[in-house]
Amino acid sequence: MRITQGMEAYQFYWCDPQKDYHLCGVLPERRENPARMTQESILNWGKRNFGIKCDIEDIFFIQVTIDRNSGRILRPNHKVKFYKIFYKDYELKKRELLGVLTERRNNFRGKTQFEAGTRWARLKFGDLVKDKQAIFVVPDELDLSTSKRKFES
Repeated sequence: MRITQGMEAYQFYWCDPQKDYHLCGVLPERRENPARMTQESILNWGKRNFGIKCDIEDIFFIQVTIDRNSGRILRPNHKVKFYKIFYKDYELKKRELLGVLTERRNNFRGKTQFEAGTRWARLKFGDLVKDKQAIFVVPDELDLSTSKRKFES
């Protein structure tokens, strides 16, 4: 366990079929080895602990800090940027949702948010499709300060 003023944790949210999303719970990070802390392992951990019977694309997490003295959950920012990742199927003439990526970077290394998100999506989801160039992203922002939260389609 790291000795810091706060403890790292993850807030898990579930997006239901009506596109409302709900806080499932918070899990503290206890692993010492940062190589084991991958996005996939964190999502699977949340599904296992909260018994969420859904696809991995229907849940997401936000890394937070829990203050050791007060127990309050501290978020670095109340707005979270994320990308909806789509694949354009030219044969069926429709788009297909591949997943959602949560943006944690502040510096896009000279690229726009759209360019950086597209590159990241093609690296992450490129093996799942025939044509990487048919992957596109829709950047969005989620305001966590409101009590009722919804994804916009």
